Amino acid sequence: MKESKPKLLLLHPHAGLCAQIAGKLAPLYAVKAFSLPAEALRCASVTPPAAMLIAEDSARRMQFSLLKSLRRDPRIAMLPIVILLDQNSPERHQAALQAGATSCLPPPYSLQTLVGIISSALNATVEHRWESLPLIHAAALKCSVAIFSAAADRLGAGQPIAYSELNDACQPLLTAVNCGEVKTILQGVRDHDNYTFSHSLRVAVFLGMFGRAHGLSDDDQNVLTIGGLLHDLGKTAIPAMILNKAGALNAEEFEIMKRHVPATLKMLAQCPQLPRGAIIIAGQHHEKLDGSGYPNGLAGSQLNELARMAAIADVFGALTDRRVYKPDMSPEQAFRVMSEEMNRHLDMVLLEHFRQMLLDTHAARDEP
Repeated sequence: MKESKPKLLLLHPHAGLCAQIAGKLAPLYAVKAFSLPAEALRCASVTPPAAMLIAEDSARRMQFSLLKSLRRDPRIAMLPIVILLDQNSPERHQAALQAGATSCLPPPYSLQTLVGIISSALNATVEHRWESLPLIHAAALKCSVAIFSAAADRLGAGQPIAYSELNDACQPLLTAVNCGEVKTILQGVRDHDNYTFSHSLRVAVFLGMFGRAHGLSDDDQNVLTIGGLLHDLGKTAIPAMILNKAGALNAEEFEIMKRHVPATLKMLAQCPQLPRGAIIIAGQHHEKLDGSGYPNGLAGSQLNELARMAAIADVFGALTDRRVYKPDMSPEQAFRVMSEEMNRHLDMVLLEHFRQMLLDTHAARDEP
C-alpha cells in the first residue's frame, strides 16, 4: 500500500521548537525534522518530499540562501516550499518569495492556519498535474474543484449560489461519467490534500454512475452528481484534526463531526431552486435502515431510494479512500465489509447493483 501521509520536510533553527511543530503536524503528515540547513538540503535532494516547511532565522539569514540552493536542484525545483516568517514584515515576505518560496506565513499563526497553507501548497501541485490530462478529464477535475471551493466559501459566508451555476459546473463531470471516462478522474483526485473535496468528488462520480446504470435521465443524473459533490460541504468547518484523527472519535468529537449534516443543509438553503433530491442526499447519507444513523434516526421506508444510494456511495467511498491515518481498502474488501458488517444499515439489493455496476465498468479499481 502507498504511504497515506504526504511527506513533509521541516527545517527549524531551534531544535525544541522544531520537535514541537513536527509533533503537532505528525497526525497529518509524515514529517522529517531538521535544525541544520545542510542536513535538510541533503535529505531533500536525495528523497524529495511532497513539500518543505522552513522557519526563517533572520538572525543568521541562512534560510533564503537555502531556498536559492533548493531551486537550483532540478529534482526539487518545483517543490512547494512554505516559509514561516519570524516577523510580520512585508519586506521579508517579498524577499522570501523572490528567493523561491511558494508561500509565506507571518506570526502569529495557529495550527489550523499552518495546516491550511501546507494543504493549499500541496493541492496546487496536484492540480497542476491535471493540466497534462486529456481535456475531458482535466475539465471535469478543474470545474469540480472550482465549484466546490466556490460553494464552500460563498455558502459558508451566507452568499447564495444559483442552481444553474452548480448545474453548469458539473456538466464536464457528468459528460465524463456518461462517456465511461471516470478512472483517470478518480486517480487524479486521490492525492488531493483536501479530503472533503476528494471524497465528495468520488461520491459524485459513483452516484452519477449509479444513476446512469439505473437508466435515469440526464437531469436526474445531474441531481445525483451535484448532491454527491455537495453532500459533505459542512465538513469544511470541522477541524482537520478531527476529520483526520486516527482511531475512533470520542463522544465529544463525534458530536462535533455529526454537526456537518445540519451545517451542510444550512449552506444548501442558500441555493435557490436546488432540487429536493440533492438536499435528501446531503441530509440522509448517514441514516441507516435500522434507525441507528443520524441526524434524525430515520429507518426503513422513511429512507427513499436516493438516500439509500447515497449511503452506499458514501460508505464505499470512505472505505476505499486513502486517508492520512489509513491506506485505501481494496474494492473487494470494501464490499465484503459492507455486505457482512453493514447488512442492517444498507440496502443489500441496491448494494449488489452498485457492486455489479463497478465491476462491469472496472471503475472500482481506480488506483494508479
